[in-house]
Amino acid sequence: MKGHVQRHYVQRAEAGYKYEYYAYELGMLSLPGLSGGPVFLQENPTHVVGTVTRAMEVSGTPVWAIAASVVALRDWLAELVHVYPSHDG
Repeated sequence: MKGHVQRHYVQRAEAGYKYEYYAYELGMLSLPGLSGGPVFLQENPTHVVGTVTRAMEVSGTPVWAIAASVVALRDWLAELVHVYPSHDG
């Protein structure tokens, strides 16, 4: 799928959640199953800059996708991922 980054902003928690993250508003429809998909920039299609997190809705209808900035999540991801030594020798 192809879309455009419309804007950068801080996605704040909704009621009952305690999170916020730097996000991209994408100029493309968020279809079912798209969540978790990688986001690339046209200038560098081998470098992941984000991952789709949710759809923004208007009157219950998905209208565009929101992606978390992977760069901004780097420290949090490093806490979750354990690096194991190589078994190559």
